[in-house]
Amino acid sequence: THPKDVIKLKKACQYSTDAQIAAGFTHLEALTNERASSILSGLDNDKAKQYHNRAMHVYKVKWGATAKYNRMLENAESAKLENFHFWNAPDFEIRFSHENGNSSSTVLNNSGTA
Repeated sequence: THPKDVIKLKKACQYSTDAQIAAGFTHLEALTNERASSILSGLDNDKAKQYHNRAMHVYKVKWGATAKYNRMLENAESAKLENFHFWNAPDFEIRFSHENGNSSSTVLNNSGTA
């Protein structure tokens, strides 16, 4: 993929997510972030992870779609992802961990306590 194409893809993903936020469509905001993560995976992994993190946050915290959030946790487990941040915001963060076959997520407030 040509670098200019990657820049265009990144701009399109940003525009799409911004549009959903501005419109107030929480469910589409989550879906758009998840799709942007998929599109940018392999092209810009840091940016893809940011979109994935935002999707996780929107699904669980803003939309309340815990079944979707839990399915994404299971997918992360099957990908053997261990002890990583999903979302870090000024007032909270969501962490995922996988140990001994058990996965869990933790929402921490800004002081680092659950």
